[in-house]
Amino acid sequence: LASNPLLLTLMAMIHQSEDKLPQYRGELYEYCIKMLLEIWPAARRGQANQASTPTIVERLKLDLYPQQSILSRLALHMQEQDSTRDKTGRGLIRRDEAVRVLGTAYLEQVQHEQPGLRQPEANERMAGFIDYLEEHTGLLIDRGDRLLAFVHLSFQEYLAAWSYHATGVPAE
Repeated sequence: LASNPLLLTLMAMIHQSEDKLPQYRGELYEYCIKMLLEIWPAARRGQANQASTPTIVERLKLDLYPQQSILSRLALHMQEQDSTRDKTGRGLIRRDEAVRVLGTAYLEQVQHEQPGLRQPEANERMAGFIDYLEEHTGLLIDRGDRLLAFVHLSFQEYLAAWSYHATGVPAE
């Protein structure tokens, strides 16, 4: 992890706030995901003084757990599609496919609160969520040619495994 500047920064921030690094990798990844999805964007918004304009995660009421849940479905899908890797070994997914996967996961997540929501609108919201992730968190990155990847393959693997934990049953 430490070979990536973003991940090294995250590890240093975790060490500073906790006075140690977690003993297990899963705990480290959990801290990193929380920092990228929750703490990092809040700090950046505070520095930029943008409190008046709500972000897409605020408009959609996606706190940490729903974001992680939706992203875990994307990560699992990418793990299952194991054949598409870039030269660094990262899993890749076409942007339109990522939108579709995230849109389906989001629709399932909010179907009780928003029974009238349809797939095209869910997909549109998740396209905005992807843009937000790229711009504000760094968790997903654009690898060119409309291909996306998690910033580090370990996050993809962690989130894919987390999807099993979140549901309590293995995914199909």
